[in-house]
Amino acid sequence: MSAQKSPITISVLISTYNRGHFLAQCLDSLLAQTRPPAEIIVVDDGSTDDTPAVVERYGDTVRYFHQANQGKAIALNFAIPLAVGSHVCIFDDDDVMLPDALERHVDFLEMHPDIDYSYSGKYFYDAYTDERGDIWDRSQWRVGQLDACPPEELLIRTMEWNGTLMQGMLVPVRCLQAVGLFAEWLLRTQDYDMMLKLARQFRGASIDAITFVHRNHAGPRGPGSALHAEKSRHAVWHEYDRRLFRALRDDLALGEYLPRNASLEPVSVLDDGQRFDALYQRALIMFKRGLFEEGGEDICLILEQCDLTPTQCKRVADLVRASANIGVADYVPGAIGLARKLAGAPRTAHTRTIRRAAVQGLYWGLRGSIRRRQTYHVLDFLRALARLAPPSLA
Repeated sequence: MSAQKSPITISVLISTYNRGHFLAQCLDSLLAQTRPPAEIIVVDDGSTDDTPAVVERYGDTVRYFHQANQGKAIALNFAIPLAVGSHVCIFDDDDVMLPDALERHVDFLEMHPDIDYSYSGKYFYDAYTDERGDIWDRSQWRVGQLDACPPEELLIRTMEWNGTLMQGMLVPVRCLQAVGLFAEWLLRTQDYDMMLKLARQFRGASIDAITFVHRNHAGPRGPGSALHAEKSRHAVWHEYDRRLFRALRDDLALGEYLPRNASLEPVSVLDDGQRFDALYQRALIMFKRGLFEEGGEDICLILEQCDLTPTQCKRVADLVRASANIGVADYVPGAIGLARKLAGAPRTAHTRTIRRAAVQGLYWGLRGSIRRRQTYHVLDFLRALARLAPPSLA
């Protein structure tokens, strides 16, 4: 990967759908940059509100395109080949960019020619009760978590979720061309999928700054064909998240769950310790994404393929105990899949310890479900516990 030679120019790409009441603030923040973008491209994904009139007020400062409503991924895939800049910032229509954001990104990349793309932190602005409140009221901002890490670990940390959002990224067009366009089968989590693709092939680094304000609001999400209310967004996001990580688990080699070398080449031949670390890391990621059966399968592989030390056994037991204590309502049905996998785990010296840890976690999850009055999930926990209860623990 060669260093950037020519001056950096920026195309900002925005996919929008019925967000005319937010879009003006977004565009104003982009036009107020201390380092202005070379262009702003807005792809209107079939809006039925005043979005065309809003964009028209900006004249030639915004390139505007309209398409039938097909979703964010298709809109962005249409826009990327149109970009004239060397780099792209993909921004959301309901967020605002801080005035020196693009300047900070460019300065960082020019100072670090070994880095392909940059990412940043963000502020959150919660507008659930007053969508037309003042997003520029700094007293209402809260800092979003961002776990910066070396480029060699970025894929793993992004799979765990390091807090990056594409609104805070500046990416060379060559990188987007290399990884392929946005996955059009994902109606949600398209950005996340793209971040994983980039981290897998290119060196990304944090600029150690906050560059935008992410607006949380009660408006609807998704394309017109799959529009859903804000209160359902977590359930929908979790569902697409699971689809994405099922596909990713099939695609990634086991060694890609370990830190890479400086050239971003993954570990291809694993020794015993690396095999344990990779399986453990993959199980952790699967559990985080609500794929409890897949995570349980990795625990079984650890029991089958690794000669565990007492320390490693404790790590696995702690992971299983914490993961079985499922607190996200959309993930609770996965408890049965986890129990089914562990009930069939290979009989080793450590199997009883791992299963007992799962029982403890499931019991705590059951108590939490009752405490939250999510009684519709109690049966899931009881069925899972029944699979692991004695005599299967023997």
